[in-house]
Amino acid sequence: VFIGWATSPDGYVEYTSGQEITLTGDLTLYAKWTVEGSIYTMDGLKYKVTSTNPHTVELTGYDGDEPSGELNIPATVNGATVTSIGEQAFLACLDLTSVIIPNCVTNIGPLAFSGCSRLASVFVLATTPPTLGNNAFIGNANNRKIYVPIDIVNTTYKPSWSAYWEDIYAFPHGSCGDGLTWEFNG
Repeated sequence: VFIGWATSPDGYVEYTSGQEITLTGDLTLYAKWTVEGSIYTMDGLKYKVTSTNPHTVELTGYDGDEPSGELNIPATVNGATVTSIGEQAFLACLDLTSVIIPNCVTNIGPLAFSGCSRLASVFVLATTPPTLGNNAFIGNANNRKIYVPIDIVNTTYKPSWSAYWEDIYAFPHGSCGDGLTWEFNG
């Protein structure tokens, strides 16, 4: 499946199909393709193509240095929507302290964040809780907190996520992607 154009043979997709650009000089473009099951790395994170129509990927882990501090999972990569976080994707990432999960993610695999002993804050932007695999968040920091969209804390998240968090906090609903303003009320 064609996913876009890059400006170097091993570069990232910079232009997508149908996108208009104004040329100011010579430009060489390289077609980028993908197939279901293919794996690629973007900004240190590894993705597996799960579908080509619609174009979706699973975040399967990382390549190179273990993530530390805040991990902001992107909503899209190379034109594909990130719909899941794979089994053991961030297992025992000891220096991971917070994770932001976009509303596109509908599934978090078994042991995905298990053993992340410093993981204290998880921000989930979805109004429908992602399905959790077994022990997805076991072994995290004792003082951990989860923040979810306002007005659905008690009705939607508490029944399915209370095994991992005693208290679930709310923030105003955001959208999938960048540019969110965080205003906590809990």
